[in-house]
Amino acid sequence: MEISRVEDSDHCKRLPLVLYDKPRRVHWDELVFCAVPEGVDLDGNFDCLELVKAIYGLKQASRVWNETFDEFVYFIGFQVSAFDLCLYIKVVDDHCVLVLIYVDDVLITGSSP
Repeated sequence: MEISRVEDSDHCKRLPLVLYDKPRRVHWDELVFCAVPEGVDLDGNFDCLELVKAIYGLKQASRVWNETFDEFVYFIGFQVSAFDLCLYIKVVDDHCVLVLIYVDDVLITGSSP
């Protein structure tokens, strides 16, 4: 399901929508190193640095973002849709909240403002 299809649907036009763009860095558990950038002076003789956060653009960053997001939405009570792994659903007292992710964009809507 694409975010644009959700935004364009007649049903969703009556619902409140919130768009969110994720932060560019997420913590990770993997060891990743990079060369010391040109012009950076360090004490000692280092030829590489350990990255402590997933930086936007690295091939691992998307996976780390998705794992972090999954962990968070499950923790706050959302269930993943059986039809679309990018759609999360939470129903509380007859009110439904839908969270749809597409790459690093998040669309949030629900049955109540």
